[in-house]
Amino acid sequence: MMSTVIENIRIITGNGDVMEHGSLKYEGDTIVEIGAGKLSGDTYIDGSHKTMIPGLFDCHVHLGMEVPENGKGADPDNETEFGVRLMRQCLEFPKYGVTCVRNMSTELDGDLTVRDVLEQEHYPAIRILASGGAISITGGHGNLAEGFDSADEVLSETRRKIKKNMDVIKFVVTGGMATKASKPGSVQYSVEELKPAVDEAKICGKITGAHCTSLPGARNAILAGVRSIEHAQLDEETVELMVQRQEQGDEIFYCPTLIARYSILHNTNPEFAWLKAKAKPGDMERKMNAVRLCHERGIPICASTDTNAPFVHIGDVLDEIALYTECGLSEMEAILTATRDAARLCMLDGITGTLEVGKRADFVILSENPLDDIRNLKLVEMTCRDGQVLYEKRA
Repeated sequence: MMSTVIENIRIITGNGDVMEHGSLKYEGDTIVEIGAGKLSGDTYIDGSHKTMIPGLFDCHVHLGMEVPENGKGADPDNETEFGVRLMRQCLEFPKYGVTCVRNMSTELDGDLTVRDVLEQEHYPAIRILASGGAISITGGHGNLAEGFDSADEVLSETRRKIKKNMDVIKFVVTGGMATKASKPGSVQYSVEELKPAVDEAKICGKITGAHCTSLPGARNAILAGVRSIEHAQLDEETVELMVQRQEQGDEIFYCPTLIARYSILHNTNPEFAWLKAKAKPGDMERKMNAVRLCHERGIPICASTDTNAPFVHIGDVLDEIALYTECGLSEMEAILTATRDAARLCMLDGITGTLEVGKRADFVILSENPLDDIRNLKLVEMTCRDGQVLYEKRA
């Protein structure tokens, strides 16, 4: 098997370590050697003055949705158009160094279809964790079709998703911002309604996530055992509950989606004034304080954006990561939210998220060092997944 060596490059491993003037060798889809100095290989790439990092994750996206532009969102006219949109979006992420996304609801199970086609055809593209549609109550936030209004119905829908081999089960535990008639703080599911389904998903090795825009909703999700808490403006009490979960050996993660609220607050489109009106004074500071609290208490923070929700674009994960440095994380710690810790959330840390021998050759080459300035993450020259080039900057 032919091997490729990228040499004389700064390597940020994703474990908190940095190797100056290092070399990385991969064969096929696997890293086979990392070290200082020259390594033997068939093909060489000079990485002088450049930096390599693990491929990035965005842990909260909505494939197939479209960011509203010019006052309206673009709904596809048919399933074919929807499929083309999904593929187009998948091809765009690598421009920003993203090699894996955790999808957090898509119509028509479109993410599942695209995931399976890409994998079966061995097409060079991002890794997709599929969720299909979110589980919500009738008339609740994000509910586009059938609602699930009892513990039995939530459990039954969870089992249906497990049967279809979804990677992620998303529960909409509270109302939300982007559903016009929904009240963001309203609680949609109790602990008792969530826990049987969450337990079933855990037994079957599935990732669970909870949309939460209020503290009571976040509390219910934490107590029910949901793996990741999305959006919530956590306080000391809810973070303490998360710490207690961790101490019991039950992993839990925080996906802040800071950029989503920032984008709503800075939106000037008058046709979406209703959306901006749902935001409250101090929302950004409360969300940023939640990041600080989790960071201080050792709760893993995972880079997450709400991409394709109103005014959140593909690639905004790089701005999300930068916002974490304003919450007290160092540049290195901020990078880990989109690499090592994101891979742990997605149960992929055995194969990716860090640059180590035996793991997949998922990496990004940057023209400058993001440890000097986190905004250098935007200077992507090459993105590879499984040793295949997904994006390369033109000269």
